[in-house]
Amino acid sequence: MKIEHYLVLEAIEAGETPEEIARLLDLEPHDVYAVIQLLEERGLVEKRRTFFGERYVLTEAGRRQLEEWRREVLGRAEEAARLRREGRELEAQNL
Repeated sequence: MKIEHYLVLEAIEAGETPEEIARLLDLEPHDVYAVIQLLEERGLVEKRRTFFGERYVLTEAGRRQLEEWRREVLGRAEEAARLRREGRELEAQNL
């Protein structure tokens, strides 16, 4: 998982536009579109017409992938917290 892929999927699920995602993540819009294109090629997002215009939405595969990545992120956060409690800060930072 690349963190950019995870963050863009989270933002798309929240209904953000590519321009809003770029602003939120402090990225250039063309970089966000490149990530979205990759996610689209992998079948994780698709463009749909809505009342508000065209929007990117998660596919079923995208929702499954996002849930998997959420579990992975949560697992890493829990592991980092455990390592910090044990005084192993450097190991926690490297997760």
